[in-house]
Amino acid sequence: MTVLGPGQRTPAPWLNIIANPEFGFQVSESGGGYTWSTNRQANQLTPWSNDPVVDPCSEAFFLRDDETGHLWSPTASPIRLENTRYIASHGFGYSRFEHAVYGIKTELVQFVSWH
Repeated sequence: MTVLGPGQRTPAPWLNIIANPEFGFQVSESGGGYTWSTNRQANQLTPWSNDPVVDPCSEAFFLRDDETGHLWSPTASPIRLENTRYIASHGFGYSRFEHAVYGIKTELVQFVSWH
């Protein structure tokens, strides 16, 4: 489990690769990553950076409160709110992200089915 509090970052992206023979994705502790089909180098579905230090966000989940106009993400990327805490847990076949802000607790689980 990685806990990113205000001002905290990992020294380099901590990645999880989740895939089956036909589809997969890579995701970091901040939520950055990319997706591919069949072959991760030849069939990229979203852009990928081969930089081991930078963690660009090629995919994102956004949440918005229509009443207040607040916009945020359940992961630390792409919208990092510095006064909150982000929790990332990488496991075999899944990554889970937890974040609470504006009185709303979010939990995002990413995985790939084996079928």
